[in-house]
Amino acid sequence: MKAMTGEAMQVTIDVEKLAGKLRYILFALLIVLTFFLREPTANEAKEQETSDDVTQEAIQEQESDASDAPAPFALNVNEDELEKAVVLRIIDGETAELQFSKQRFEIVRLVHVDAPNEGERLYEQATQRLRELMIKDSVVEVEQAELARNDEGQLLVYIFKDGASVNLQLVQEGLARIAPVVHPNTKYLEAFYEAESLAQSQN
Repeated sequence: MKAMTGEAMQVTIDVEKLAGKLRYILFALLIVLTFFLREPTANEAKEQETSDDVTQEAIQEQESDASDAPAPFALNVNEDELEKAVVLRIIDGETAELQFSKQRFEIVRLVHVDAPNEGERLYEQATQRLRELMIKDSVVEVEQAELARNDEGQLLVYIFKDGASVNLQLVQEGLARIAPVVHPNTKYLEAFYEAESLAQSQN
């Protein structure tokens, strides 16, 4: 009988301890919930508004910069005038060898592009950049210039990759100047002058 009474007392004490621990846990949860559900103070609300204003200004500034930026090497192209070709090799920053349909191979020269010659400053960079824009064995779209060949027999072309003008990109990135204009090859010339002006403004 005494043993049973001792066990009952032990159970009662354990329950009381457990209830005490539960009270502490519930009290802590109540404090946490009160903190998160309370109304922010005037200072906190002001800080949040300031943070939101700064974030909004940053977003508007990015949107403004994006709208002011020039179109990414885009030209108004007639798709019917484009011919597909495979890049065989890049010779320098303005010349490449392409394979057209029916096993037709051509050394092509990029119209309006005057890249540095070997030994000149930026020669390697311009050549490497053209290799990046016209990856070997990739397919590009080609538009022949009005006057199709130069005195060396090279085909004069505008090259497009994924809708962007490779010729224009080299000029806009400052890796080439505008080549001396040979009439009647003046198509897109205004866009090239704008690209060159942008490159010069950015040194």
